[in-house]
Amino acid sequence: MDIDRKLVQQIVAAVEDRLRPGEGTDYPAAATVLSDPVVTGELLRQRLVPGVRLIRLSANSILTPTARDLIGQREIECVRDSGQAEATASGWHLLLSGSGVPTPLNHRGERLEDSASTVTRVIELLGSGIPGGVLVLSTDPHRVACLANRSGEIRGAVVAGAEEAECVLRGLGANLIVASPVAVGVLGTRRILESCLVAEPPSAPSDWPATPEGSIPSRGLERK
Repeated sequence: MDIDRKLVQQIVAAVEDRLRPGEGTDYPAAATVLSDPVVTGELLRQRLVPGVRLIRLSANSILTPTARDLIGQREIECVRDSGQAEATASGWHLLLSGSGVPTPLNHRGERLEDSASTVTRVIELLGSGIPGGVLVLSTDPHRVACLANRSGEIRGAVVAGAEEAECVLRGLGANLIVASPVAVGVLGTRRILESCLVAEPPSAPSDWPATPEGSIPSRGLERK
């Protein structure tokens, strides 16, 4: 196993997944400002004081996995002074299926009208060779996953939490994760998104059946 490569990917993903553009130069009272090139868990423990709910990082700071774990345990918000927090930064695309699906905090997603148009977009993205996968938030997750799985190159799964997402990402090489934000809640949605961002690039397991000939393309998935 390539430990070094995995560690680098975790560090890069940790930088990407909790960040949003800075908004001005005024920092809340209960905020810790860090400009260190590398922020470790040990460093965070030294700098954090009781009551801190927000950390502001400089543009070039890197969060190590131990720092990221500590932030998650204490449910602290992490903000970068510049840059964007998008699922696509790590190769994953975030799709919001339907007008009633809320946008996760600190992340921008592409909104689609309904399940059929969402599935068409999923097939387009995964067929274009993106390095990551697609996370869909939908109020009808099983319909999205079932329609998408008619396409041979898609390995989609509906998940009810981050642990299940990590399981199918690791064990099945899932390149489509679908979840209901209503069912999993705000925190659950955020953790599922984080699981996608820190996962290895999705690839089919060695024993995965070959893509069948005549698999369903994006056309023909319109609502009947």
